[in-house]
Amino acid sequence: MNKIEEIPQFKGTLQALDKLTLLTSKMKTFEDYLKEIHAQDYHGTDDDMPDAFEEWASELDDEQVEKHSNEWIVARDTKSKPK
Repeated sequence: MNKIEEIPQFKGTLQALDKLTLLTSKMKTFEDYLKEIHAQDYHGTDDDMPDAFEEWASELDDEQVEKHSNEWIVARDTKSKPK
């Protein structure tokens, strides 16, 4: 299985998101966010989850990647604003 950074449709998106992001210990990476999305509908074993995630992520099309990245940015920005 490929690492998420090696999947062609993620390469540019991840690089762009990395440039936009100043991660703190409370903020999740885009990959962590995708893992949460995947876990919501995952029904396999814990042992198989990493491979299942990589397969799921590699099958996302450009529109799905953009949708999830926009949701992640909104969630991230909402968490980083002072209360």
